[in-house]
Amino acid sequence: MIEKLDETWMQGKYLFFHDEGLISDRGVTHTFSVIDGIIKTRLGTVKWFMQWRKYCFFANDSIFDHNCLRDIADFCELKTNERREKRRIEREGK
Repeated sequence: MIEKLDETWMQGKYLFFHDEGLISDRGVTHTFSVIDGIIKTRLGTVKWFMQWRKYCFFANDSIFDHNCLRDIADFCELKTNERREKRRIEREGK
């Protein structure tokens, strides 16, 4: 389960996710750093992957177990669903 800590930080069971801001000047999608919860090392980035039309994890040279991967998968799914809902609302409002 992903918990929101403040405007830029979220926490999974083992990892932290930091909102690094918008990817482009268009201001459509955000980039998130994935940070180890114990030694505070940056493990990679979650960002929008246009070809798959969803948020994906881009790993640094890191090792993950199933618990960390579950945190990452939950976060990617949460952000993808948020973006899709936002786009649906925008389309219905036009």
